[in-house]
Amino acid sequence: LDPFPPEEHYEVKVREGVGAVLLCEPPYHYPDDLSYRWLLNEFPVFIALDRRRFVSQTNGNLYIANVEASDKGNYSCFVSSPSITKSVFSKFIPLIPQADRAKVYPADIKVKFKDTYALLGQNVTLECFALGNPVPELRWSKYLEPMPATAEISMSGAVLKIFNIQYEDEGLYECEAENYKGKDKHQARVYVQ
Repeated sequence: LDPFPPEEHYEVKVREGVGAVLLCEPPYHYPDDLSYRWLLNEFPVFIALDRRRFVSQTNGNLYIANVEASDKGNYSCFVSSPSITKSVFSKFIPLIPQADRAKVYPADIKVKFKDTYALLGQNVTLECFALGNPVPELRWSKYLEPMPATAEISMSGAVLKIFNIQYEDEGLYECEAENYKGKDKHQARVYVQ
């Protein structure tokens, strides 16, 4: 797991009420078992994840559904590799909320799971997260079929885990994000081999 590059980050200015994405851009690493968290202002203050904030374990990015004044601060992507027990963190990214008469924005899905190939008995994780103001509600479904009995939804709806996947769990999965301004949908297929 290489260190992050030493370059300073530009400050990110975002109007209050608007969604924001802070990019992690993890350094070169092997093996591929990284886990991601974000620090706020100093170690070891990690950002608590909630309906409004989500960290993708696919790319490490921090997604904020809509920015509030209290989000002001310096953010750092903290990357750990459990298999080699090493961690690195990025240079701080200053986030500066800009006061605005908070507007409302429709749901807009920014974290989209891809078509996924799984081996029988594996655990599968799908991620879905939307920006929007008010914070969109997230719902999962399986096209024309009930959800698998072993499916579990966590992270305020942003993560769907299917444990011990079976052939009958194969199919098209959909994430729907909705607030009163609008809805957005994303679908992808899960294949079991």
